Amino acid sequence: MTFDRSPAPASRLTEPGLRLALPLWLAGWTVMRLGGHRGPGLGWTVAHGVWIVAILLLGGGCVALYRRGPREGGGRALASAALGMSLVGAAALVGQLGCDLVVGLRSADRTAMSDAYDRVFAVPGVQLALFQVGPALLFAGLLVLVVLAFRTGRASSQAVALVVVGIIAQVAGKPLPGWWRVVEGLGGACLWWSLASIARISPTTAITAADAAGQRGTASTARATGA
Repeated sequence: MTFDRSPAPASRLTEPGLRLALPLWLAGWTVMRLGGHRGPGLGWTVAHGVWIVAILLLGGGCVALYRRGPREGGGRALASAALGMSLVGAAALVGQLGCDLVVGLRSADRTAMSDAYDRVFAVPGVQLALFQVGPALLFAGLLVLVVLAFRTGRASSQAVALVVVGIIAQVAGKPLPGWWRVVEGLGGACLWWSLASIARISPTTAITAADAAGQRGTASTARATGA
């Protein structure tokens, strides 16, 4: 299965995700760290609401990355698979955040939240799909899409490195106690830096590595003929 790559009007809906998704995620993360993590309340609700918007935008950003990937052959098939994986992961993460939001709104304290989560996790498949495997697909697909964009000359090697560091930092920082959770925030900042740098390269004007090689070859041939 492949996806449409036409730049308009879809690009107007997806390109902002590269610039806005991670700043919004960081805003929600900051609200959560400043008080939302203590339990149900305004901070919890605001953080999760902002995160839902951020993940929806990130899904659009993955579509924008796909448009920067290979346009034919096995690379296109891999890009399509990575995009599908990313969108499934984004849907799972939105589902997780939706559960968190509802649990917070319906609970009076952390004990009530714990009881509510027990009921949620009692539903077969919910914990695996929405809280474990599902969200991981988003970031696995994101990494593949960035690597493919690099292969076509539409992302820098620095952008790839920042995505790798960002994902590792987020995974490593999430279980850390107290202010050590800043590692997770730094991971989000790395992802923001990476995607923002890619957003500056237009998907319609970037020269692929193959095109660049072809142009060099044509130039060399012309020089040899002229000689």
